[in-house]
Amino acid sequence: MLFRVTAAGLGCLLLITTAAACGNGRTYSTTKADASYNLGAMALRQSDVPSGLAEQAVVHDYDNAAWAKIMGATDATAETKDLTDNVGRVRSYVAAFSAPQIQKVYEVIGISTLYTTVDKAEKQIAGYCGVPATAAAPAAAARFSVPKIGDEATGFFVTEQRADASGNPQTFTDTTLCFRTGRILHAVQTTSVPGAEDIATTVRLAQLMLGHVNDTFDGIIPPPTPTSSVTPPASASAGASGTASASGTPQAGAGSTTPVPGTAPTGSTTPVPASVTATP
Repeated sequence: MLFRVTAAGLGCLLLITTAAACGNGRTYSTTKADASYNLGAMALRQSDVPSGLAEQAVVHDYDNAAWAKIMGATDATAETKDLTDNVGRVRSYVAAFSAPQIQKVYEVIGISTLYTTVDKAEKQIAGYCGVPATAAAPAAAARFSVPKIGDEATGFFVTEQRADASGNPQTFTDTTLCFRTGRILHAVQTTSVPGAEDIATTVRLAQLMLGHVNDTFDGIIPPPTPTSSVTPPASASAGASGTASASGTPQAGAGSTTPVPGTAPTGSTTPVPASVTATP
């Protein structure tokens, strides 16, 4: 599952993979105006990710019209209307990091998506957490157990073949953990070669992201770090009408959350980096 935004043992595999809210009683406001939610301040930062990864110059903000293109919709107008009226999606913020060559964690994508209601957000966490995908939800065998993060959390794997940074075909596995805070869904996706999946790192990144989310809700907002933007490639295998793809980085694709330069592979879920799509 790849939701790429690039321009171009902590848990066993279990069938039950959703964790309930943290026990500290923390709650997240759901009644503020949509524009009041600073998704960019909630994003992962360079200091959060493993060494060897660098933040990518990608498009960060996605309204529904832009997301419809990431999903590879044949009728962008109809898809935009569906995302708005039926899915209840408002907007997303994407941050992507990648390494120039293959390493244990090759890419990291972080996506925060605001929905109109808690109910709409809850429906998306049951699938691919709002990431473009070709299937409705990950298979039970692809899910893994997760700790309690935010209001609820879930995790899943997606394995697919796509081009690496040099354009050569390579099989990757995307490890995605998504968690909800009120009516916002956050997806953290790490990409590795099969056999090198790193659940512990993915969980650590999600916990760091939760810290940024909590600080943002508490009014502790860091100064913005300017980054250049690029137009994300359309997903070649995005699912229709609110369905997420399960393939890796916001590359457009199902199950993936990293966009990378280039065209997203079939079945991937990454918007910005070339690896933002997810294919189960």
